[in-house]
Amino acid sequence: MFSRQLYIQIIVRVALLSGTIFGMAWHIVRSPDVSLAIIYGLIALLTGVMLVRFMNTTNRKLAYFFQAVQNEDSTLRFSEKLGGKSVKDLNRELNRVNRMISDARKETREQERYFSTVVEHASTGIVTFDGQGFVHLANSAARQLTGTDPLTHIRQLSRRDPKLFECFTTLSPGENALIRLRDGDNTRQLALRSSEFRSPGKNLRLIAIQDIKGELDERELDAWIKLIRVLTHEIMNSIAPIVSLSETLAELNKEKACPETAHTTAQGLEVIRERGNNLIEFVDSYRKITRLPKPKSVEFGAQELLEKIRILVSGEPNTENVSFQLVSRPENLRLFADETQVAQALINIVRNALQALEQVKDAKIEISAFSDSERRPCIKVRNNGPEIPADILEEIFVPFFSTKENGSGVGLSLSRQIMRLHGGQLFANSNSENGTAFTLRFPAKRNHTDTESFSSKEIPAEAGTSK
Repeated sequence: MFSRQLYIQIIVRVALLSGTIFGMAWHIVRSPDVSLAIIYGLIALLTGVMLVRFMNTTNRKLAYFFQAVQNEDSTLRFSEKLGGKSVKDLNRELNRVNRMISDARKETREQERYFSTVVEHASTGIVTFDGQGFVHLANSAARQLTGTDPLTHIRQLSRRDPKLFECFTTLSPGENALIRLRDGDNTRQLALRSSEFRSPGKNLRLIAIQDIKGELDERELDAWIKLIRVLTHEIMNSIAPIVSLSETLAELNKEKACPETAHTTAQGLEVIRERGNNLIEFVDSYRKITRLPKPKSVEFGAQELLEKIRILVSGEPNTENVSFQLVSRPENLRLFADETQVAQALINIVRNALQALEQVKDAKIEISAFSDSERRPCIKVRNNGPEIPADILEEIFVPFFSTKENGSGVGLSLSRQIMRLHGGQLFANSNSENGTAFTLRFPAKRNHTDTESFSSKEIPAEAGTSK
């Protein structure tokens, strides 16, 4: 609408200018009196000036408008009440277009903030970088998993772990890689996947990172549980008839056979029965791994649990030669778990520690409760015993694995499954300087009523009850 009014304004002014010029020329040719021609000339000049001014005003408005659009200035407004109808219509349309552009920009920014928030809070680590290695995006999960914050160039990863940096630089688009990364007392099993896309003006590489150690541990434990169930079922089916039959034969031989044969047969059958019963007891011990009940979680104090553990293990061998230190920081730290099952897991770990300290002078066991940097309650059992070799440390949670001559290899496997059923983790770390530590990490309880029970870092055991 405003364009038609603009055209009419221009046509009227051009027609008026043309008419005055034609009138001035006609009077110059037809009449010797030039006064009227001069008047026509002045009118033509004034009309031309008005036309130029009109066009410049419109051009300036358009120039201001485009400059405001270029500078993302949404505050520019043209008056819709002053000037002629065509000017008002032009101003109105320019304001409308400016509002549309401003609304589109706001919507784009909101979408950018939304997707940025989604990427930042995604559990999968995401890193994008260009051909020179400069990082364009690294969300919080990526910075946490790689242990590098801030992450501005992938070369920073070489200081964290050279193998991790090598994976980032050599992984081709579409390829996957697994890398083991130490994180303090914990070990991360990172799965990396690479892809490539083009951003305006450059090619970018995207690396997606996931910590799959928990999933691998769960699948490994599930496989062991299935195997144990099959083995125990088959063994029990085979042993039970043997025991029953040996008992029957033993009774028959006592009644009917000659004294010497009966004695020998009965003695052999007695051995069979004894070994069969031992085997049944042996199999029953392994059934514990596959028959753990679902945890009945309640809230309880960490300090009270540590005191109970100290009392429960007081009758174990070698406790008189070991100094115990218990600490909970803060003292009112609360846990939400099955107290009985967690206590059993801790007892198994402390028993192993007591056995490891049999030949150690000034033996110590420190049991500390704290909250880690992610507000998750933890319990750590540390002893100053000999270092566990790395190849053995990887196997200690495997069912039936034991370095002890009479060990069953069930205790630590059972403890890890207890933590798994709680949605938590159990991991170990061992070195010659700090000894061996087992850490039970529980999931954070949301909306916890006791905000002081979550500290920002671990407080080492310095004081507590000591023997």
